[in-house]
Amino acid sequence: MSGLYFGVNNELPGPKLPRVNPSNFRRSQHFEVVQGVSNSIQRMIPGKVGIGKRPLENERCDTWTFGEKTQTNQIPGSLPKWLVNDKKILRFWSYLIEPISEGGLGTSLKRRFNVYYFLEDDSIKVTEIHSSMGRVSHETFIRRHRIPFKGNKFRLKPNDPYINFWDLNLGFELELYGRAHVITDCDPFTTSYLTKCGVQMNPSIAEMPDRCS
Repeated sequence: MSGLYFGVNNELPGPKLPRVNPSNFRRSQHFEVVQGVSNSIQRMIPGKVGIGKRPLENERCDTWTFGEKTQTNQIPGSLPKWLVNDKKILRFWSYLIEPISEGGLGTSLKRRFNVYYFLEDDSIKVTEIHSSMGRVSHETFIRRHRIPFKGNKFRLKPNDPYINFWDLNLGFELELYGRAHVITDCDPFTTSYLTKCGVQMNPSIAEMPDRCS
């Protein structure tokens, strides 16, 4: 038996019994700093052992208890939509013309908006752009949620009762709860994403003046 003294031959046939008289009681450190990162030493430097060069309790072989690990190759196409499109947002600029009456004269006022389309759940958020004293602020106009589609225009996905990104393009009128928003422009990511999806993007349109009679 290894570790026990039996005279000439210290090796006997049969199963090997553990040593009962260890002589090394050195305590290994449990933490180490590698490239400026502090972590458990058995994670940063594989092969480290515990007292007397014995394996630590957390380094026992889990396959004895749980069996061999099975690896599953995740197919990208099988990932859920909310995970594939996480934090991907389409941004459009729009305006609407609101009629006002001042002194009996019929005039109209233009209001500017940001339209955000969240690809992860097809929800929409609209914020109004305010300019005052050289400062630009954004106020929530429509809170984020899925908005039902209203209108009679041709749709690529007519069976969807809600607005989807196929309904958004430059120059389109987007009806949001009875108000017609005219989409004027979008950011580069929106143009790139819709183009990759097969949408033929229209050129940006010029905005109308702030007030018109």
